[in-house]
Amino acid sequence: DIRSVQPPLEQESDACLCNKRAVERHFILSCLVQSLCVCIKKEVEILPFSCVQAFSIPNQHTKKMASDDEFEDVPEYVPVSNDEALWADLQPIAQENGEKPLVVIDYAPEFVKCHNLFRAILHKKELSERALKLTDECIRHNSADYTAWYYRRLCLQALGSDLQEELEYTTRWGEESPKNYQVWYHRRWLVTQIKPTDPSHELLFVANILRDDAKNYSAWSHRRFILDVYRIAPSPSLSDTNAHTHVSPAAHAATHTHEEY
Repeated sequence: DIRSVQPPLEQESDACLCNKRAVERHFILSCLVQSLCVCIKKEVEILPFSCVQAFSIPNQHTKKMASDDEFEDVPEYVPVSNDEALWADLQPIAQENGEKPLVVIDYAPEFVKCHNLFRAILHKKELSERALKLTDECIRHNSADYTAWYYRRLCLQALGSDLQEELEYTTRWGEESPKNYQVWYHRRWLVTQIKPTDPSHELLFVANILRDDAKNYSAWSHRRFILDVYRIAPSPSLSDTNAHTHVSPAAHAATHTHEEY
């Protein structure tokens, strides 16, 4: 038995542990330096970090996927903030960072331009078609922008917009950002406003989201909301749950969590 010839393990001293940790840190740092050298040799461009790069969601109408030919006829998205004639009567409001800001975020120019206009719209309390379009641009910069989604709802109500079309708008965003709380809340609001007679469309939408991630809490929460609104009895068994949602058994625990909530 090999264990019979091995000496007993001795407890390592604090000095020995510190030395090992120092060696590990040195090794990790060396790996990072080597990786950086490889990037430099390959002339890989390292872009500066910006808020837009961190939070923006690709435009579903213009992004390229498997084939570029598929999108040849799709017009490129043009930000509404670029239309200077549309905003000629509006004085943009810059972000107030205080007299002595410690750390100023390096926003991209298009982000600054859009949100300066949005602040002016908020200041005027303007509920117009151009304001609605501007909320879309803000959401493209940051899909988790609560204020943009909230003001979008105000514009939709004031303009009497087609909420069914807006539901499709949230469908696209739900597919792009399936765990975005603002998207799910906006969709829930739309359902309460539209009050569709048939809930199958919403249940199918949730099922499609759950196919990609059966543990998406927001999707299960929306499903529970639909069941409550339409007074549909929750599925009593795992087989019935799978039949209704077309998801894997991994979601069984989440299902019962919401049924007991």
